[in-house]
Amino acid sequence: MCAMTPFYMSVFRATTDNKLAKAGVPIYMAGGTDHGHPGTALYLGGTFLSQDGSSDGFVPVSSALGLPNGKYLFVRSYNHDNIQIGHNSFPYIDAILREGTPQPAGSPTPTLTPTPVH
Repeated sequence: MCAMTPFYMSVFRATTDNKLAKAGVPIYMAGGTDHGHPGTALYLGGTFLSQDGSSDGFVPVSSALGLPNGKYLFVRSYNHDNIQIGHNSFPYIDAILREGTPQPAGSPTPTLTPTPVH
């Protein structure tokens, strides 16, 4: 059984990063800085990880944004659970799909403009 540890992530990254770069697959990076509610696993993890800087309670921001070929997408006050919720992350992804470029660091949260369905 494999656990999500720095060792296994480094093996995964060593296996996949070069393949993605050679294939021209764009990689966008996002990070969170919230640890969730006191007493939760993310809060405890975030407290432990805080010695190395900001984290989402599970992954340090420095690690989340550490891909050499990756493009910055956003860092916001999300934890590891709520960063993956559509209304939190999709406005940034939508900006890439519509405009082809990520939002600059520190920019306000993009707003979604509905696309008419034909």
